[in-house]
Amino acid sequence: MRRIIQLLVMFMCAVAAGCPALAQDQSVKAGERSGHDPEIRGALVLCGGGGRQQKAIGSRFVELAGGPDANYVIIQVPNSRAKDDRPLAERVASTSDARSAAAFGVKRMTAMQITDRDAADSAEFVAPLRKANGVWITGGDLDVLLQAGKDTLMHRELKAVLDRRGVVGGESAGALILTSKIANNIKGASPGVKPDTDFYEGFGFVKDVVVVPHLLRMGWQENLVPVIAAHPNLLGVGIDEGAAVVVQNSAFDVIGTSKVAIYDNADHNGKNYYFLSAGDHFDLSARKAALKANKAP
Repeated sequence: MRRIIQLLVMFMCAVAAGCPALAQDQSVKAGERSGHDPEIRGALVLCGGGGRQQKAIGSRFVELAGGPDANYVIIQVPNSRAKDDRPLAERVASTSDARSAAAFGVKRMTAMQITDRDAADSAEFVAPLRKANGVWITGGDLDVLLQAGKDTLMHRELKAVLDRRGVVGGESAGALILTSKIANNIKGASPGVKPDTDFYEGFGFVKDVVVVPHLLRMGWQENLVPVIAAHPNLLGVGIDEGAAVVVQNSAFDVIGTSKVAIYDNADHNGKNYYFLSAGDHFDLSARKAALKANKAP
């Protein structure tokens, strides 16, 4: 009998010792289900457009980076695919550091332009990123960002900014590139045409989330409905100009003067989406909103 009791005790101890590992495994799986990469320690600011003109958005970006004395970089994306053949140093010098710094109310901001993959993959281009606490990516040509930026030194250094608990923000195309899934046709299909629900792969800092910028400004609030219906494992987030989401710890908060729409493939009073506004909180893992006014979505 004593031997049986000893064996039972040993078995129970072994099970108890295994529990932390089991809990850790469950935690990892929960992180994988969330919209935030569990390896990301910093913050992301995804803006639908006009972020630099919105005091609430710019101020939050600066606060997350450590205040006006921190080191900042703005990556400017061209609005066309025209190639700039000037040397990299000349391109960097032609952008306005002082004007960019003033827009965010900070003391130091290095302004850079990205136009091709060779530049984004060069040590010269990424040197300012290695000292940055905050990086902002402007709107512009999404094709340039995808072709020139993904899987380059720039991509790696942006991840490093987040690893050291910095902040990476972007507006319009600059916000889209930060996600893992970019809908091939975010502007929507013509009436009667089957929507294109293929995806491009972005930088992957926010996982399983599909974003549409300029939501209300461009009248695109219905465009994510068929995309999420075809891919219900994804979460749709529509962000209007003047609004942004701040992503931290598998959740986001809404800031700015306009609205954010959530697309979760469910019915919300006859609509396939519902709106959030400044002060509202959204749990990406549970896919549940906590609204500041306690209103039902």
